[in-house]
Amino acid sequence: MRISKSYGLAWVLATGFLIGCSSQEEPAVRAEKDVSEIFRDMKKLPAIEDPDPAGIGEPDYEEIFDRAYSLKFLDEIKAGEQIPPQLEALLKALNEQALQVSPELKEKFSQVTLDFLVGIVDPRNPLDPRLEELLKAMLASEKLKPLFGEVPVIEGLEELKAAHDGSSLEGNPSNASGTAGLASECALEIYIGFAVGARSCALELENNLRLIEDNYFRRIGEAQERFENRNNKITGFGLEKLPLVVNQFRRILTLIRENSSQEEVAEIRSNLGYLAAAYAYHLRIKAPLWQQYGLELNEWYYYKEMELVAKIRLEKEAEADSAFQYCIDWVNGQIKEEVAKNCPGDEPVLY
Repeated sequence: MRISKSYGLAWVLATGFLIGCSSQEEPAVRAEKDVSEIFRDMKKLPAIEDPDPAGIGEPDYEEIFDRAYSLKFLDEIKAGEQIPPQLEALLKALNEQALQVSPELKEKFSQVTLDFLVGIVDPRNPLDPRLEELLKAMLASEKLKPLFGEVPVIEGLEELKAAHDGSSLEGNPSNASGTAGLASECALEIYIGFAVGARSCALELENNLRLIEDNYFRRIGEAQERFENRNNKITGFGLEKLPLVVNQFRRILTLIRENSSQEEVAEIRSNLGYLAAAYAYHLRIKAPLWQQYGLELNEWYYYKEMELVAKIRLEKEAEADSAFQYCIDWVNGQIKEEVAKNCPGDEPVLY
């Protein structure tokens, strides 16, 4: 917990009283000055304000998982256009790899259904060894590899974690020490007379620090809640994207039908089935990695928020400390003036 300057002030006050009590004669204790009189001519500093930051935004999960579940070159095929040579060559290569496929599997590839593709994507569903062997071979194809994007790597996440884990949630203790020493009775009376001013400075500091600390821990809690909500969102992306992939293949098949003979359509339909199945198998392997990427991205956002709110806290605490020091300096300045005026040659006792 942050140590308030007021504790240091209380110690100084107590020390001053003890010094007075140890004197052979009891000093005539001067009444405390009125607060308004002490601070009458002091220029008021602006109040410490700690508005909530704008934040760092939210991850775009749609954009992230669209990258994971889309085949860019299929998106680029438009109605009325010829089938790109790249696609024709790819479909032909996949067909050649599947020459030895059993009639039963060929039938599934020629009439690909959503259930068939979902069964391939879902890692909980065991695959026919013959089907999996074919799909692995297809994914290894040099023509197919460039079509699938790699899962991104988040730079700086471990450094962010280490910085957060190694930092204290507590503020830096504030130290306040007076200069009581062996004070003269005259200087001590003046010191005691300005105690109300020093207490006013300390009270303002405590109020400011309490506001800053309350805001800090509230923001920490809100950041943690956002982190949990983001992780819940991640679970909502997965198999629900697969129908979009299937619709994409259907769209391409329609374009092929519009620009090809009946025999070509039949052949390409089967070959598209191979491509769809290979892509589904790619998702079976990569989708969990994309999920993990999303979770790590959420961590990055969370620790960035921690970094931001910690920075704000330190800045505001420094601002509060400066305001306190300005206040105390004002009180001490008046003490010096009164000691010089009323106690010639004596050293002033300061807060």
